[in-house]
Amino acid sequence: MNRVRAPEALAYLQGLARFGMRPGLERIRFLLDGLGRPERSYPTVHIAGTNGKGSIAVFVAEILRAAGYRVGLYTSPHLLRYHERIRVDGREVTDAELDALLAAVRPHAERAARDPDTGAPTEFDTGTAMAFLHFARCGVDVAVVEVGLGGRYDSTNVVEPEVALIGPIGLDHTDILGPDLASVAREKAGILKPGRPVVVAPQPPEAGAVVEEEARRLGCPVVRVGEAADEGVHAGLARVRCSLDATLFDLHLAPHALWQGGLLADLSTLLLGRHQAANAAQAVAAVHLLAARGWRVGE
Repeated sequence: MNRVRAPEALAYLQGLARFGMRPGLERIRFLLDGLGRPERSYPTVHIAGTNGKGSIAVFVAEILRAAGYRVGLYTSPHLLRYHERIRVDGREVTDAELDALLAAVRPHAERAARDPDTGAPTEFDTGTAMAFLHFARCGVDVAVVEVGLGGRYDSTNVVEPEVALIGPIGLDHTDILGPDLASVAREKAGILKPGRPVVVAPQPPEAGAVVEEEARRLGCPVVRVGEAADEGVHAGLARVRCSLDATLFDLHLAPHALWQGGLLADLSTLLLGRHQAANAAQAVAAVHLLAARGWRVGE
């Protein structure tokens, strides 16, 4: 078989953009079945939301890296080049790796295109399959996966995450996700899996109600992030201080069936703004859940 050079691989992916955004899981499942379900070879953390989910994903990945884990990170869209989307321990996928990944995925994509019950994979379907295969080939200990669009029918929603996170929800892609906050929230809450915990950012009431109801229906323990003074918050922000150099905050962990309570004082991030403190708090809460379940993550 002739190997595809990386520039041609990128051109191939860009050419798939003609299929547009077509939510649905049948195409990604077809690809992953052909590849031997690589996404099942490592645990995952899955992140949806309208705002902040990219920052949350990076926070989770970097905390786990600092704890000594080998971490895959899949985010979108990219800022400068496609390689940014697929990283292992902070290193972007290389041209040669993209070459090999596409060579593995493309035959299954072409079979899918000929199958009337499946149809041609989109750019995001193909890229997601490549990312999951890359993480398996690299032997990651965990993959942190950001949803591309929505959640329920997003190509990433084939994983069974150790923990899910729902960042702040607003109106986005209303032509696909629905005309109001409740509709959008229902799609984003589609990443929840039975019995798996979910960390939820502060939400508008109509969005929060939908997420909470879906969590109850599936038996998902909920960890709520918010202001420490607010009722019902399990991971509460306090003493947020923003400067031109860093954002500092305390995180009060209320007693919860999933963890012991406590105070994490003087946490900091180089990302600036109160919203980044909230994003970081979500990430810390998610990793604290993992630590309570036996993951080796020190304070």
